[in-house]
Amino acid sequence: MSRRLLFLICIFCLLRVNQIIAQQFSPVFIETFQNYRSETAGGNFFAEAEKLNLDLKADNKGWSNFQTYESERALKMGDKINEGRLTTPALVFADQNTGATRIKVSFRAQAWAKDTTAIQVSIDGEPTTLQSIILDRNTISDRSLTPYVIFFDAVKPNAKIKFASAKNSYARFFISEIVISELLDTANPHLTLSTNWHQFGDCMTTETPASCHISVEAVGQQQPIRIEPTATPSHFDIEKIDWSPLTGGTLRLSYNPQFAGKHEETIQVIDQNGFIYPIVLRAKSRLPQMEATEADLITDRSFRCNWLPLAKAESYDLRVYSIEEKPLVASELFFSKYIEGASNNRALEVYNGTGRNIDLSEYAIYMENNGLGGINKNRFTFPKRTLAPGETYLLTDGNMKIAEVKNAADTLIGYAPNGSIFYFTGNDAIGLFKNNTLIDLIGYEDQVAAWGQDRTFYRKAGVYAPQPKFYPEEWIEYGKDHGENAGSHTMNATGDVRCAVISERLSGDIHTFDVTNLEADKTYYYSVMAYSGDLTTSYCTPIPVRTLIATSIDRNVSEKDIRVSVIDGELRIESDYPQQITICQMDGKICKQAYLQGASYTFSLPTQGIYLIKSEQNTIKIRY
Repeated sequence: MSRRLLFLICIFCLLRVNQIIAQQFSPVFIETFQNYRSETAGGNFFAEAEKLNLDLKADNKGWSNFQTYESERALKMGDKINEGRLTTPALVFADQNTGATRIKVSFRAQAWAKDTTAIQVSIDGEPTTLQSIILDRNTISDRSLTPYVIFFDAVKPNAKIKFASAKNSYARFFISEIVISELLDTANPHLTLSTNWHQFGDCMTTETPASCHISVEAVGQQQPIRIEPTATPSHFDIEKIDWSPLTGGTLRLSYNPQFAGKHEETIQVIDQNGFIYPIVLRAKSRLPQMEATEADLITDRSFRCNWLPLAKAESYDLRVYSIEEKPLVASELFFSKYIEGASNNRALEVYNGTGRNIDLSEYAIYMENNGLGGINKNRFTFPKRTLAPGETYLLTDGNMKIAEVKNAADTLIGYAPNGSIFYFTGNDAIGLFKNNTLIDLIGYEDQVAAWGQDRTFYRKAGVYAPQPKFYPEEWIEYGKDHGENAGSHTMNATGDVRCAVISERLSGDIHTFDVTNLEADKTYYYSVMAYSGDLTTSYCTPIPVRTLIATSIDRNVSEKDIRVSVIDGELRIESDYPQQITICQMDGKICKQAYLQGASYTFSLPTQGIYLIKSEQNTIKIRY
């Protein structure tokens, strides 16, 4: 082979390689459904809204086909009646006058619940191009997973892509982040994100922050890519890994909440033309339960409260109280019964123990939806009616099968297309509100576990006040479908009443508090609740504290003799000079003799009672 021929072959190969290298897939259609919302994050179950007719929130127009609904950053498609009838609109993705040598279709999808669904993708009107993909789990909710990708070759001009359910099957699925790219010899400048949305899930504020990796691929950029968070301060940290300002790299996004609650922010990736590619981040953090510890520095008139610091707590509410036997009078209406049983056997009862007539029109009941937080679903507003002292108001599901409950009901509630207060299933906190303020709560807000499924709760007779947090110790639990004495409630005439001593709102960096001006030889209790963002914990388990018996001194002590005090249950004697002292009980029995060298000495006393402390100049009587 001549050198000239070899040289020409090399030139041809180089040109061919350069041509191959230059070919890139450039996006020609993007649909992220960024503005879509549902009742549950992650593309799982949700309460179906109205079907889409004319959708204005999508990136592209036309999402209004048969059986389409708005989901979480996704389009929910479901048809449980008609086999093989579920399709998306035909998606226009390229220049109407030209074809394409090859296109790539990338999308995320997830089957509903336990359905096994095949999505069929094809060029509209060309059945021979049809490709089928069996959906596996969580490719919507977990955006770190690789999306589904399929290819089409020799695409004709005016082509459109269509997604459809498999024939001869009922289909329910979610679809999102559809990107159609065309293979070009010289790609247009563009950015490609590995995901446009990330759900970090649910965590405690005390846990290690969750993180994810999102890749940013830049093609043909002549100016640096900019990354900008939209919130200040942010609950999400951004770290660039192997990053080039022109070609991109990997972003490590970490959830680091400044306070508890639901957080949603947008990270903006901005290209050379100022076009913004949003990455929506959503996360939720909860507060663990507060824990108080034993009191110290206890005297006859004071003690110090202590509690463990709680991460991300912005403030604490400290309550100190005593408990005394007094007449029971309720401060407000409160729930007296909760029934969640078989099928539609659900009921709620409210009791008036205030001793006065109550106008019910100021009150309403709201419920939470499947432990998602926010007691703001499915409202029941009481009618304009006066509830007399000692009366209850019982409302039940219209299909209640427990005759004793149904016959005693004041209101029967049937099916409501926009939601019913009797849609609770055991993981829905239910709140009693007065003038839009929560006064009493059944269940645990923001907890998806079924705390109340197939359970009946009756309020104890000794409870006399509503609570904006759920305390199981205030309730008696019965078996499933228990309905005895429905429509009535009894509150004790007298009982243990909490008598407030102090209620203090304290900064989040304070973990102790000195309580003073107390009575001697009396039991007090203290409990703490934490605030963070718009969330609170329940009050922690109360800590009992008994103050000491007061120390009394019958006569004055000369300046150069001894000084006596009782601290933390121990007798302390201070002497200004060396001398003999004797400690004895009132019957003359000597408990302790010691020679003081002119300093401070501490003695443990065997029991509470009256003691005599004899020095060289005085006899002091104390009561301990």
